[in-house]
Amino acid sequence: MPAEATPARAGMETGEMTALSDVRPAQSVAAELLRLRGVDVTPCTECGACSDVCPVRFAMDVPPAELMTRAKRGAGEELLPHSSPWTCTDCRRCSLVCPVSIDVARAMEGLRLLAHSKGRAPEGNSVVQFHRLFVEAIARRGRLHELTLLWRLRRSVPSWPDRLGLVAVLLGRGKLPLRPEPLRGWSGVEGLPAVGGSTKAS
Repeated sequence: MPAEATPARAGMETGEMTALSDVRPAQSVAAELLRLRGVDVTPCTECGACSDVCPVRFAMDVPPAELMTRAKRGAGEELLPHSSPWTCTDCRRCSLVCPVSIDVARAMEGLRLLAHSKGRAPEGNSVVQFHRLFVEAIARRGRLHELTLLWRLRRSVPSWPDRLGLVAVLLGRGKLPLRPEPLRGWSGVEGLPAVGGSTKAS
């Protein structure tokens, strides 16, 4: 089925967010990426261009080209625990240089979504933990309270950088609120992704 005819493509065009309750990775990762994000990785030529231009390739456990190649060849959930999709900065260089116009950056986003839905996100990854705590904060109050987020990150991810000096400066200048204030009339967000997944910090 062409990408433009999939439910995922239709949702992308209307700006509709896919909730994790709609994610059912029972098929190959390639089929799920097509269904959820409208990205067809099967035309991949395995040229490696996406990895060549990636500015954070050095920090990834598996290069983008290998993820696309393995997905194309029918890999399943064994792709999901890799930390590479969480290292991705979404700069979109990979998508721009792909000779067959695969949106690699959107595929990486899809891999993050799938990993969360199946509880296969990499354990001890600080980016995964930040993502979970950020979404929880927005779901709870409708806005972010930076001090609470920092405190929870320091508790759950001991390796998270200490920013107490910067916090003190921002508090002194009145740039950070001491107390979290919910939005008036806040009742939650429809379609906000759930925050499942394994995020245990080491």
